[in-house]
Amino acid sequence: NVIDSSSFDDAINASAGTGAPGPYGTLTVVAQDNVISQSGGPGNCASGIGISGVPARFVATVTGNRITLDNLYQCGGIDAVIGGTSATVSTATIDRNEIRGTAFDFGIEVRNFGTNPGETPGTLDATVTDNLVAGQDGNTGAPAGLVVSADGNNAAIAASLVNNTIVDGRIGVLVSLRDDLGAVVTGGLFNNIVAFNSQTGIGIDGAAPGFANGYNVDFGNGGDFFTPGAG
Repeated sequence: NVIDSSSFDDAINASAGTGAPGPYGTLTVVAQDNVISQSGGPGNCASGIGISGVPARFVATVTGNRITLDNLYQCGGIDAVIGGTSATVSTATIDRNEIRGTAFDFGIEVRNFGTNPGETPGTLDATVTDNLVAGQDGNTGAPAGLVVSADGNNAAIAASLVNNTIVDGRIGVLVSLRDDLGAVVTGGLFNNIVAFNSQTGIGIDGAAPGFANGYNVDFGNGGDFFTPGAG
């Protein structure tokens, strides 16, 4: 499919759950080989592909899409997010996508915003491989070419970021969590090229000891905030 510009809604959107308590089934979604041009304006937030599970479970495959972004405020290319009370595991496989543009906040974001204290949150298991992100330059929320964000009560993410190329943006890779709220991020960053990002190449929250890294090319960036692993 060729989808040309939507300044109000995501070009492709798949939502599991309404935000109200369940029960819900599982949403299975495949977004493959689409060509998307997404333009916005001041205050508009409309990503290229948005997948959410609040509080339901999804199994998502997003592969082979070519996404061009311009002026998207706090949104970006591909967003997979969960939250709310759910003891289930949602999975996102994000592979071989090409994301380019200007004035967008993130290239690929995987996020768990957790749930209310004392409730049981879900877990997001994300595999992000062989993607290209070029030109990220937003500065709102958690901006970067690749974003892993566990920013709520007991939010858990297992993220594998492998063989991606993140170049010519503002921030390359950002891994953040609210460990003060019990959030946990595991997985790792391996075999990626992160180059020529003006502010930060790789930023990994020191509160994520279960998130490893190694054998990345980290070159020509404005700075870094992580402890390099092997290679």
